[in-house]
Amino acid sequence: MKDLIADIQLKLDLLVQDRDALQSKVEAMKVENEKLKADIAERDRSIKALKEKNKTQTIAKSLEDSADRTSAKLKINELVREIDKCVALINK
Repeated sequence: MKDLIADIQLKLDLLVQDRDALQSKVEAMKVENEKLKADIAERDRSIKALKEKNKTQTIAKSLEDSADRTSAKLKINELVREIDKCVALINK
């Protein structure tokens, strides 16, 4: 009977150790998950900034290449409308 109780106690101790190890792994994975989420957010911000820079450069290049003043005026008007929309959103 004592052997059975000792065996059960040993198995219980092993289970508690396994549970503790798994809890440690879960905590480490949570920390890693948060780090990866922060990395993704930073990359998203970087991508957004690069897309905006690319858009600005494309517009600037098209204005340089444009010999037609009407086309340039239309592009400037489009930019002004976009700025007005941004200002309206900020004022809300």
